[in-house]
Formats: sequence, C-alpha cells, structure tokens
Amino acid sequence: MRDERDSFDILERALDAANADEADAAFISSDSNISRFANSNIIQNMSEISAELTLRVFVGGAMGIASTTSFDADAIAEAANVARAAAKHSPPLPNFKGLYRGGQAILPVRTDKIVCPSPAEKARALKQVFEHDAKLAGSYGTGVSSVACGNTHGVRRYATMSSSEATVIAIRGEESGYATAISRDAIDVIALGNEAMEKATLREGKRVSIDAGAYDVILEPPATAEVLEWLDMIAFSGQ
Repeated sequence: MRDERDSFDILERALDAANADEADAAFISSDSNISRFANSNIIQNMSEISAELTLRVFVGGAMGIASTTSFDADAIAEAANVARAAAKHSPPLPNFKGLYRGGQAILPVRTDKIVCPSPAEKARALKQVFEHDAKLAGSYGTGVSSVACGNTHGVRRYATMSSSEATVIAIRGEESGYATAISRDAIDVIALGNEAMEKATLREGKRVSIDAGAYDVILEPPATAEVLEWLDMIAFSGQ
C-alpha cells in the first residue's frame, strides 16, 4: 500500500501530463492476502500487491478516461494521450459545470493505524478452527488499501482502509454448517468456525422428507447478500 506522499507524487505527475481544460485523477493501491483451506488443511496462501491510476480529462466539456498500472513518465504520458483522444472524440457532457473546487465539508476519513494479520497469524487462528471434529473448508482473506484523488484545481484527498472476509464450512458426515463474515476491521475466524460447527450439529441425524412445491423460507443475511449481488451483476443496468 502506497503512503500519502508517494500517492500524491503519482497524482501530481498525472495531472501535470493531462494538458486539458480540467482533469482529475484517482490512485488506488492495495496489499491483499488470502488463505484457502480444505479438509482442515491450508491448501493455498496467496499475496498480491497492486495499484492503478485512473486519469479523467475534460476538453471543451467532453470527457475522456484512461487507466494504467505503470507509473513511470512514459506510461503516464501515454495514459494522458489516450484520455485526451477519447475526450476529443466524445460529445460534450450536458449540464457539466466543471470539477469540484473545494470549500465544501467532507466526511472524516480513517486516520488510525490499520492492523492486518500476517499469513502466519491467520494460519495460527485457522489451526484452532481445524480442531473441531469435522472437515473444515473455506477461505480467509485480508487486505489494506489507500485511495488518493485530486484535480487540477488543487483539491487533494487521501484515505486508507482495511478489509477482512472469511467463510467457514464445517462438514460432518451428511451434515454441514456455513458461516461467513466481512468487515472493515478484523474478523474472528475462530468464532466463525464455532458457528459453522454449531449449524452442522444442530439438527444432526434429524431429517424430514418434503413434497415438491413452493415454500416460505427464511434467508440468512449472507444468502440475501448473494441474491442482491447477482441482481447487481445481471439486472441493475441503470437504463
């Protein structure tokens, strides 16, 4: 994750290269790690460091956008050229009154130190999860990110954030239990393991046959979230 100084340096170089009536830029950098497990063993641990710069330019009221994951002078200049070319081949935006010039109240941003567990710390927590009398599967991911934005009117903003997401599936014979959580702060994966195990054993050995038909059901929050996620991808077009 890039700090404020590095992020603003990249923004400044992008805005200097814009050569347009107005321009703004956003720079997002992230450090992420995910541990995947099956049969109560960690099977994969993957870390990724990534960053992306997006430049938006305005020429005669028309907008052009370009992005790059390389931040040397040539790459930034090329992104600026692509954005300007896109703007010159686009119609002016209706009712566009210019970019934000500051002076308005903004929401407070996170300033406390972000704590993100290391892969070794996550492995030690998962070891406790694996002590259950079941086969455990799932994933445990964490990440930290910084977001910097600015424009040619001197506006500059920087914020940091963290994220954690974990899913635990407990399989015990023909029974199974599912638990998941997502948070901007740390997740108690051990508690998730306990929850998945409780669900797997809550109705153990008790089965009822039902006829085919329509039934009222109660969905847990993760199930509702997944339904809305799919609707967002395939139905909410904004048209």
